[in-house]
Formats: sequence, C-alpha cells, structure tokens
Amino acid sequence: MSEPDINQIRDRLLLELVRRNATNQKPMNPLIVSEEIWPDVDWKNQAATVRSAAFLLTKNEPKFAKRVIDSEGPGLVLIAQTAAGKSAAAHLEASPETNTSPSRDWTKIGAIAAWIMIPLTILGLVIMYCLDKT
Repeated sequence: MSEPDINQIRDRLLLELVRRNATNQKPMNPLIVSEEIWPDVDWKNQAATVRSAAFLLTKNEPKFAKRVIDSEGPGLVLIAQTAAGKSAAAHLEASPETNTSPSRDWTKIGAIAAWIMIPLTILGLVIMYCLDKT
C-alpha cells in the first residue's frame, strides 16, 4: 500500500475523533490512531506527517480539534474534537467523493474486474465447448 498523504491522514483523524468521542477527558493520540488505521505503514518514519495532520486540524478556522496537554507525557500531542469538527466530520462522511476508506478504491477496481470477467468467462466456456466437440 502506498503511504497516505497528509490530507488523507487529516480526514481520517477527524473522522476518528468523532467515532471515538475524543474529549478533553479522553483525548486521542494521532500517531497511535494512524498505526491502527494503516498498520502496514512505518509510522516511526512518518511521525512528522501525522503531527502535521493533527496541527492542520487544530489550526483550521473554525478549529476542528483542540490540543490537550497530557500531564504524563509533556510534549505529547493529544487532540480532542470540537463542535466544528463534529460538523465537518458529518459533512465529510456524507460526501460521496471522500476517499477516507481504503477499501473504496478496491471496490471500484472490483467492479471493473467483474465486468471484464463476465465476457471472459463466457468466451472460455465457448472455447471449451468447441474444443470438446473436436
């Protein structure tokens, strides 16, 4: 799988903030969430990209997320949802053009492959029938 770009990471983080109900009392670590969403990406080398995506959420106007200070890990970036973030996530989820699902690309490819396989299957059956007659 190719590495997700910063916009994909930002959008998925926003959706996960809402799904996980990340609040001030229960903030979310963007790096851990990214590791759960895309387990095959080396996030130790991509940590700066995840932090940048979280920064985009917190610096957006209106703010989609807010930074939460963690007393156990100073300097650790934890984020929580805002009302504007909930609204944006609802619009993002409702949008048919949103590419937040990794399986959505496979669905398109699968539909094309299915349409190609139907005539090929019929052709194969015809060829087998003709060979069987000879």
